[in-house]
Amino acid sequence: MDIKIKPIFCRVGSKRALRNIVPRYFPKDYNKYVEPFVGGGAIFFYNDFSGKKIVLNDLDKDLMNNYKKIKRGLTGDISKYNSTDLNYLKQIYAKTGGTDMDRFVRYVLESCNTFGSKGQGNPLYKASNPFMKLKNLDKYQEKLSGASLLNKDYKQVIKSNDAVDTLFYLDPPYEDSTGLYKKDQLNLEELSNLLKGIKGKFLLSVNDSANTRKIFSPFKITKIKVKGQGHHENSAIGAGTRKELLVRNY
Repeated sequence: MDIKIKPIFCRVGSKRALRNIVPRYFPKDYNKYVEPFVGGGAIFFYNDFSGKKIVLNDLDKDLMNNYKKIKRGLTGDISKYNSTDLNYLKQIYAKTGGTDMDRFVRYVLESCNTFGSKGQGNPLYKASNPFMKLKNLDKYQEKLSGASLLNKDYKQVIKSNDAVDTLFYLDPPYEDSTGLYKKDQLNLEELSNLLKGIKGKFLLSVNDSANTRKIFSPFKITKIKVKGQGHHENSAIGAGTRKELLVRNY
């Protein structure tokens, strides 16, 4: 039985609220599971992909390097990170250099304890305890053990993994998301045109708008409502209830 676990990194637009909804729409007949925009990987980490070949990709190099660190194995004393004292966590976050574990913990803090999960120099504002994730590193390592971890353009990943027994789950940046992601430039029409010609099956989650409905009109579209997870006052993604589309070619 495959491990089911919460994502270790926090990301804008997390699919945590969809972790039990998206898999209901997965086909049964696929042997390879590919995420060209894995981000925090809520769908992957929460669900069972036993017996499947796994390919996880993201254009965020720092993100994928930290997944690779988990897969290789991280060692070190994690007890010193067991704290909910914001000032203490700020001290850890402000340090430079150190061991692989030190740098990894700073990335966890950057992704989960900065405002809007944006990191990139933003200060810590909440004191969620990184130790609660670090103590499960062996489980994350096992979950990632059989996965291919890539840092490539999504088009290359789709083309190189396309086959009749491949399922692509795509969670690209939303419309009007400039500044919310490190890599947020994506042409949805280009994506739609690419998906028209693939041999495999795909399921895509995207924001609901007149424009996205038009772009993905050649495919089967299901409208859903998603309860937001965050409270970022400037975020069109994290807060409140939002409308989304599940788009698929089967």
